Amino acid sequence: MINLSTGLSEQLWGNEAVLRGLDYLEKEFNNGHRFCLFLTIAMCARFQAVIPDWAATAILNGETGLEDGDVVDMNQLFGWDQLAKEETKITNRRNKARRKKYKKQVLAELFVYRLGGGGLNTEEAFSPVAEKLGLSRRDVEAIYRDYGEFVRHIPQSRNSDVIHGFMDANLDPPRRYGRKILEDKS
Repeated sequence: MINLSTGLSEQLWGNEAVLRGLDYLEKEFNNGHRFCLFLTIAMCARFQAVIPDWAATAILNGETGLEDGDVVDMNQLFGWDQLAKEETKITNRRNKARRKKYKKQVLAELFVYRLGGGGLNTEEAFSPVAEKLGLSRRDVEAIYRDYGEFVRHIPQSRNSDVIHGFMDANLDPPRRYGRKILEDKS
């Protein structure tokens, strides 16, 4: 278990980091990326932050738009229709999610394969790894292309004087608890 220092945790997930994130989402929303409205709500939920005025206005305008018929549905309100156009198919998003799920195993196998003297041409490297993990060669190639550029720099043989290691860390996003929904001012 790796514990982050208080200072690093504050830089990653403290109030200033949340405010910077919300500012970024506002800029992206204003640039036409409506999905940032959903991300803003999720960020506010995760960190128990107050929904910024711009997001509250967009939500309320969306509510009015739904009532008036100017906004067709929630997909349009939150930009999921835009995401569908960008991704072209839901299968692309599923493929990305599956590849992300197997990223560690594929990279670890490629790491060991490379240290064992393996080259990185498609048939030599990717097919055996795909077969071993029960994935398609296309998935292994995509994972290598998206995440494994470092594998190319691993020596093709083990040097007894050098210890090689592989580590991939994902930090779970933090969540704050305990704030009241409304403060009693009486």
